[in-house]
Formats: sequence, C-alpha cells, structure tokens
Amino acid sequence: MKSIITLAFVFFSILTISAQEIYELKFTAGTTVHRAALVMNDDFKSGVMRVRYYNNGTKMVEQKIYLEDTKYGIRLAGYNPVYPGTSIRHSTYNADNFYINKDEYGNYSITNVDDDGVVAETSVKKITGRYAINKFLSDFDWKLK
Repeated sequence: MKSIITLAFVFFSILTISAQEIYELKFTAGTTVHRAALVMNDDFKSGVMRVRYYNNGTKMVEQKIYLEDTKYGIRLAGYNPVYPGTSIRHSTYNADNFYINKDEYGNYSITNVDDDGVVAETSVKKITGRYAINKFLSDFDWKLK
C-alpha cells in the first residue's frame, strides 16, 4: 500500500494535499478524442471522473475512480460508468483504467485500457487555482463547493 501512495505522489510531483485535487486527462480511443476531469479526494485513493467525447454529438459519462496497485503498475481504475449526476448505467461506455508506469530512465507514462481492451496513450495536467479549476470544471457541468 505504501508503494501505491509513494508512486502516485512522485508521479503527481506538484501534489499538495488539500480537500481535492483536479486533473485534466486527454486520450484518443480509435478516432474519438476524450477529455476528462478527474477529481481525486484528499486521501488520493478515490475520486470521480467525468469524460466528454464526441460521437454523433457531444456525450458525457461519469465514473468512480479508485487507486489500485496491480502487477502491471499503479492503476486508476474506473467503475460504474453512469450518465452524469445520476445512478443510471451508461448504455455504451466502457470504464477507463489508467495505468501509470515508470521506465528504466525514470520517465512516467499513462496508458488507458478500457474494460473492452481499447488502448490509448493519455496525457495529464494538474489544474490549480480556484478560478482555473471552476472554469475547467464548468466544461463538465461541475463546480467546486
């Protein structure tokens, strides 16, 4: 368990413990570009993520995220994709699983492997400052309280 927290802390090197940490994730699955807002709780073991993507119109999905240590590396595992703000299971979206890995040179990479096995390289950026966070989250119909 200690290695999970240590690796996550190193990967998100600018992490400052507060009520919540906000990240933007981007990945392309097939030809569909996805942009996500990840809100991690202060324990950095769980959170919620909303993903926007275009498929015959802009779509959005929400899923719970848990930090897990696996034989393939640290995983931010998505569970129960639902229509945002509801408990209604999304009819077509496969949960996302982001694997954080470190190569022999100390470089980190993130790969998303969804529950259907679709693989996508992922970029991540921490969002800081109350104004920037609220502006970013508004794209996902969210606001910090």
